[in-house]
Amino acid sequence: MPQSKFCPRPTRTGRRIELGRQLHGSTAYGDESNHTSDADREQAKQQIELSWPRIYLRLINCYFSYAFTTVPVPEYERFAHAFNCSFGDPTLMAKYLNGQEGDEATCSYFHECLADLNPKDPASFVYATPETIEVLLTVICAWGAHFILLPFEQIDLHCFSHMGHKSLAQAAEMDPGLGFRRSDPAGLSCNGASGEGMKRRQKRRQGVACDTCRLRRVRCDLMEQPPGTKACTRCRVKRIVCTDRYIKWKRERDMLKNPSGTHALPDVQLLPKREEFLMMEEQPLPVQKLSQQELLEHGTTREAACNFFINRSLMLVHKYDLVNKCVVQSVIALLMLSSLLDYVRPDLSMDSHRVAVQHLKKLFGGTEFDLSIFLQSGPFFEQIKLLSPSVYSTWSGCVTPYFPMFPRDWYAVGFRTETNGPIRIQPVSQLLQFCEQLSPEMSLAMVMFLTHQLALVGHTLYDEIIVPTTSDKIPPSMPAFKSLYDACRRVWDDLYTVERALHVLLRNAAPHVTCLRPMNMLVCAIMVYSVLFLLYQIISKRINDWASSSQSILSFSDPSDEKEELISGIRELMRESQEHTLKICRTIAMYIHKLLPTGLVCRGTTLIRLTFRIAQVLSRATPVSEEMNEPSETPGQNDQTIHSTPLFDELLNPSGDATDNVSAFAGALPRFATGTATFVPDNEKSALASTKPWSSAPSGIRQGSSEMRHGSTKYAEADPDNINILLTTPLSRTLGPFTRNAKIKETDWCIEALGHIGFSYPNLGVEIRRIVDTMQAIT
Repeated sequence: MPQSKFCPRPTRTGRRIELGRQLHGSTAYGDESNHTSDADREQAKQQIELSWPRIYLRLINCYFSYAFTTVPVPEYERFAHAFNCSFGDPTLMAKYLNGQEGDEATCSYFHECLADLNPKDPASFVYATPETIEVLLTVICAWGAHFILLPFEQIDLHCFSHMGHKSLAQAAEMDPGLGFRRSDPAGLSCNGASGEGMKRRQKRRQGVACDTCRLRRVRCDLMEQPPGTKACTRCRVKRIVCTDRYIKWKRERDMLKNPSGTHALPDVQLLPKREEFLMMEEQPLPVQKLSQQELLEHGTTREAACNFFINRSLMLVHKYDLVNKCVVQSVIALLMLSSLLDYVRPDLSMDSHRVAVQHLKKLFGGTEFDLSIFLQSGPFFEQIKLLSPSVYSTWSGCVTPYFPMFPRDWYAVGFRTETNGPIRIQPVSQLLQFCEQLSPEMSLAMVMFLTHQLALVGHTLYDEIIVPTTSDKIPPSMPAFKSLYDACRRVWDDLYTVERALHVLLRNAAPHVTCLRPMNMLVCAIMVYSVLFLLYQIISKRINDWASSSQSILSFSDPSDEKEELISGIRELMRESQEHTLKICRTIAMYIHKLLPTGLVCRGTTLIRLTFRIAQVLSRATPVSEEMNEPSETPGQNDQTIHSTPLFDELLNPSGDATDNVSAFAGALPRFATGTATFVPDNEKSALASTKPWSSAPSGIRQGSSEMRHGSTKYAEADPDNINILLTTPLSRTLGPFTRNAKIKETDWCIEALGHIGFSYPNLGVEIRRIVDTMQAIT
């Protein structure tokens, strides 16, 4: 009999559905009492923690926790607000940043931020596009990949491909623990960043049933289960496989139909507000317990992920033609990429910075900042909101040995003499007097301008030192030499003024050091010290090259009293330039050594990698005669103290047993071993075998219990906001003599810091080996 409306087909009964499901699946679930063990729950929890949305947010947090201070181009408050509203969708995020999306209050907030920029052509001015947002998010992930603590060997690089261009709206629905905070329908906030987050959803919604319950048209509790549960209650009881293919398909379809549908999501805050920001990424206290080999292995395992993001960033720059896309976000992305490539690809870094400068010149006609604002009273952030981080960071790039990309008066910081009048640029020589007048809050803000002052010194250095030594005739006349000598002394005095101003400002601002979160003042001090070192070294190298050429020409001329006086003056200028460079290197070595317990060194930016160049200067410098300073020591004792510091002992003899042939990296760094053996003389074996681990704690740091293995330093736990770490570091002109013991100790501190930097960057073992070889060759 044919089928008709009087004889319908059999209905989809539960029994038929269960039989059909069992044909395609398996009885994967046992009794409900023992369907999940503790190991399964722990594994499921680990899988959730290693899901790409959670790693994505951690990468963003790592950038703002550690790298943002030295590359502060994306303003955190504006970035976090747009990211939270758009759930990381680049198209929506660009609309929010341009003030084209959201309610009236949200649009008003972003319009006020845009009004502070004062572009050349406001009618055609564009702050962000979806393409530049994608590049920016990818570069942020590239920065965060250097600092995040992840088991990279267990992670497939494919999971990183979603970051930067995919919305987190669907992930926020499926993962109740995703984000910094979320609120339930009753308005009670629940912090999803701590613990297990929200265990159960508080409101019933449609379209969240598994495939079996949807076919049976019964209530499903799959979305109400704790994180890590594989099936709903009904599927576990029936012992059938629980799938959610329909849920995933429906969400993808809805997102394609309505990309702005993220407004219907619950109140989810993915990133914290500025005043709520803390360094949420786990502190590297476990890292301090690792040996140097284990630290360097962390940098090696993360290399593939870092290269993935860097290569993707470069690909997107060319794909979206950011070189010709003149918007503010392209400037920000190129500046961050330039800083990221500064050490590994200096050619690409310079090109990226040059393009950012060109865009900035097209967007703005110059920038002025009146320092008298700092002398007024008012809300802290209202006083400094006129400062554009993009302009500030790009202008600071004038600290190079090449021609400055900006004119000297393009970024004018000083005092306005009259209303709507020009800015009178504040000279660096008057910086210290101005800093002493500031309140604690304004002192903290003024720290941000120290690199601007160093950029002014960079202009002076180029105009008064580099240009005369390259364009004037060689050998110089006596008046030209005296003019050059005076210019060098003025630049050295200005650099020392900035160094003193850093101490004065942070001493005044000590009670408010956390007000500028996510910026960290100790990391800001690293940035200032690094730029100081670069300027001192530029002068030293240029003077050495110029002096060598001048002396070689003068040696072939007829002798005279004037020429002898000129040669003597040139040698004195060379000596002073080398002495100033050595002093700042010693100060930085002491400061970085005190920073080791805070964990800021192992997660430092590319500027901290200048520690290798600082160690080179220290290892090659000639110490003063110890007979004048320490007459009680004998030459034999000096010979035995060359490897008396603990890190040399670990590198030369990691097992603790003295042997005739010990490779510098035979046991400590097998991954970077080169096969060359280092001979240890018989008179040094006793010193190597009897050396005890060094356990003195740095001053100004509270004591703790963390300790390093393999004979390394016992560290005291230190607060990453403890300003005393900087204030107890001596100024460069107040240091004692550079004796042999001081050279060994300070070089050892740099090697120790390089080992910690190897946690974030690969191939630090090669640099450590070069410093050790230099010390052995010289001594």
